[in-house]
Amino acid sequence: MKQKNNNKLYSKAIKYYEEGKLEKALLQCEEAISLNLRNSAALNLKGLLLYLKGNLDEAVATWKINADFNDDKIAKNYIQDSKADYSRVKLFNEGKKHLAKLEIDEAIESFMKCRESDFNSLNVNISLAKCYFKKMWLCFKLILFNKSSRNR
Repeated sequence: MKQKNNNKLYSKAIKYYEEGKLEKALLQCEEAISLNLRNSAALNLKGLLLYLKGNLDEAVATWKINADFNDDKIAKNYIQDSKADYSRVKLFNEGKKHLAKLEIDEAIESFMKCRESDFNSLNVNISLAKCYFKKMWLCFKLILFNKSSRNR
């Protein structure tokens, strides 16, 4: 019965992940892991969800539990692959600073470099959308300013 519940929780977590409901997926993973720490799939999914959200240290810690406790090769690969992502944390923060100063092209450049990995992809894509919106808004303001200047 315990295994059946565990599989059901994992399946729900996958369903929520596919629907973009990451918080609900995380909760299902947590519950599945609380029932059985040997649930490698739930541990890996939890790590992946944290990774996509930009919580690199938490993701790596989750994968380390799985690698150490379950000798999971996938988790070990995730840990190895994520090492390059620590530099992307700094790059993302630089992009946020550029965006705050309305240095839009510099922010876009930083965020585009971040897109070379799936790490923090949710926040990176949201930040890129903000950049393009602000860029459009600034162009619109410039057009309005030029029109009002001609009408004087």
